[in-house]
Amino acid sequence: MTASLPVRRRITAALLAGGLIVAWLGVSAAEATTETPPPATLTTPTPEPAAPPTSTPDVAPRAYVPLIVIDPGHGGPYSHANTNGLREKTVNLQIARLLRDALRARGYRVVMTRNSDRAVELRDIPTWNYRAHSKTWHYVRDGRTGYWPDFPRDDLQARADIANRLGADLLISVHANGADSRSVRGYETFSALRDARARVLNIIVQREVIRRTGLVDRKAKYTDFYVLRWANMPAILVEAAFISNPRDAYLLKQPWFRRRIAASIATGVDRWMKEHPPRQTHPRVSGSSAARFAANVARVGATASSTSAIVLRADDAPRLPGAAALAASLDAPMLLVAGSGLETATAEALRDLAPSRLFMLDVNGSLDQTVTGSIITASSLATDQVTFISGDTDAAISGEMARHTGLGAGTEVFIVASGDTTSALAVAPVAAVLRAPVLVASDGAHALEVADFLAAERGRISRVILVGTSRSLPDRLAEGIPFARHSAADVPTLLAALNATYLTPLATTSSRPIVSNARTPSEFMVSAARAGRSRQPLIAIEGRVLPIRTREWITNRRLIITGFEVHNPRSTVPLLMDSMLTKADYY
Repeated sequence: MTASLPVRRRITAALLAGGLIVAWLGVSAAEATTETPPPATLTTPTPEPAAPPTSTPDVAPRAYVPLIVIDPGHGGPYSHANTNGLREKTVNLQIARLLRDALRARGYRVVMTRNSDRAVELRDIPTWNYRAHSKTWHYVRDGRTGYWPDFPRDDLQARADIANRLGADLLISVHANGADSRSVRGYETFSALRDARARVLNIIVQREVIRRTGLVDRKAKYTDFYVLRWANMPAILVEAAFISNPRDAYLLKQPWFRRRIAASIATGVDRWMKEHPPRQTHPRVSGSSAARFAANVARVGATASSTSAIVLRADDAPRLPGAAALAASLDAPMLLVAGSGLETATAEALRDLAPSRLFMLDVNGSLDQTVTGSIITASSLATDQVTFISGDTDAAISGEMARHTGLGAGTEVFIVASGDTTSALAVAPVAAVLRAPVLVASDGAHALEVADFLAAERGRISRVILVGTSRSLPDRLAEGIPFARHSAADVPTLLAALNATYLTPLATTSSRPIVSNARTPSEFMVSAARAGRSRQPLIAIEGRVLPIRTREWITNRRLIITGFEVHNPRSTVPLLMDSMLTKADYY
């Protein structure tokens, strides 16, 4: 782990940089079948179920294979401990390759951050930087590379980024150790201060290596090294032995000893995976289909004041971002139906909720007479208690929804382009919390409809918020009205920016964000409606991945977040995400 021996103290400080300062204040298709869907309502934390159901009982479920990222420390210009005929970067890579082979032999998927003598990143890339005046963290380029003041932050961040973008189950950083004193020897393992699952692994690996190698036991330790801290998943850093100690160095030169170190780590990891699987730590709402998920969310969010319900087709939901704001303004749950008809779950929810008013959103006849009749029958309402909001396009219906949502004095209005699903998904929860109308603009006549709506309501609109590029939403749409613009290439980044800009003034001393998977658009819109009704922010994940902007948003609100409500439609959110959220909430 050290550089040339005289700079051991400097390198130790380098590894702690970006870590201890906070201590003073931090998938694949197969994934969908790895967890049994939790019960239909908001559940309290329970151990992860052992066996998942399948849609075809006569076919064995496809088991999820955990993904482990191995990071051979240093490489290229970064070598660190070099003495007794050894270079640390080389020893690290040798042990890491053996560890890779040992883990693969045990059935795990493995990715290496490097597989040759090179640094992972020598350019200036975004890294985590702390701003003391605002007490916030930002993932940005800092204009520096290499050692500053004492460690290659860009290279370390690139290693964490690899694991984070893959949604890995575990990160193992492999190092050899060094000290100014030649008498210091032995093995030690590190995990971050608040990485609860890694703390358990830390102890298991430490004991296993000591038992199988006879090295001096320097104990499992807890320190916020950069890669441990900013890896979203559980992460450990192993210090195989001291290159600076003649006896340890002799052992590190022996192929059989390096194999024993690697095998011991692999055995510890295997035991941890089997005996300490991810566990639920945040309440969850699940559902095996879009309609069932919506029904379960409706029950969780049911209130005595809720006298209405909204029903629309699941495949229409991502096209109608204003539906979430409408649901919030009416304190109405959002229920979904499939193209094939009314699902039992939706019918049961209508009977249980017993609304006195029903709103049906119909885009170009998507709710046919048969489905409409079934919905009304299930709700036990008369036809005069049902309001149809319809139009031949999503742009046409958006204006009608906006009028039903209501405009008070000083209302902000969001506008997205028809077909821009990224913007629609990101806008929906923010508009829902604000009870702000959302208009969908398209070319031709419906662009005129948006202009007509804005002209008619100009006196009550304080600002227009265009979400999308200037190419998709030209400035002329907001002509004569103050406007702002936001755009991004993905839902998590755009939603994090909108949350930070428009919901920060609403922040109180406590917050319980709702977490939903942006890769399930229909269900994400249901989560948006739930966020609006509960006046809690919605944050976006992507399958097994906690996106960088989502983590940034969580980290900067760590002082007011009291927990999360995880939405888990079709079992698309792994239990690993609970520990990722908790880790992000601390730092």
